[in-house]
Amino acid sequence: MNSLTFNFNDLTEKDFESLQSALSCDRLDLSELPELLLEMKLKNGIKKKYHDKIKERNEEKINGGKRFYIYIDRKQVTATTYEALIDKLYKIEYSRQKQSLTLDDLYSDWLLWKRDYTGVLDKTLREHTFAWKIFLKNEDIITIPLVDLKVKDCKRLIRGRIAPLSHFVR
Repeated sequence: MNSLTFNFNDLTEKDFESLQSALSCDRLDLSELPELLLEMKLKNGIKKKYHDKIKERNEEKINGGKRFYIYIDRKQVTATTYEALIDKLYKIEYSRQKQSLTLDDLYSDWLLWKRDYTGVLDKTLREHTFAWKIFLKNEDIITIPLVDLKVKDCKRLIRGRIAPLSHFVR
C-alpha cells in the first residue's frame, strides 16, 4: 500500500462514529486501520467531487419517497440513500484504477502478504520466487491486465509448457 499521509480534519463526524464503533467491537484489526482511514478519505473526496451533481428524486414507492442519482459517462447510477450512492461511486471510481493491474504488478504484493499474514517459512518464499522467475517472469501473460485475462491465455501458457515435454510421454 502507498504511504498514508492523513489529516483527521478530512473525516466527518459520521466517519469518527463508525471508526469508533469498529474499534470498540473488535471488528477491526489495527493493521487494517490505515486502509480504513484511506477509504474514508477517498469517500469524502468523492462526496466533494460529486456533491453538486448528485440529485434527489422523490418516488412514492421507494424508500419513503427518496432516491439519489447521478449521471456518469451517460450512465445513471442510483441508490436509495446518499451513503449507498457514495459507496457505489467509490467502487466505480477506484475500480477503474484497479482494472489495469497485471500479474506482474500483484506478484510482489502477494509475496509480502504471504510473508506477513501466513505462516510460511523463508524457504517457501524462495521457492515461490524461484518458480516465478523460471515459469512466469518472461511470459506475456504477466503483462495482460487482469480484466482482460482470458482462459485461452492460461491454456496457451500451459500448452506452451507441456508441448516440449510431450516427447517423454508414451
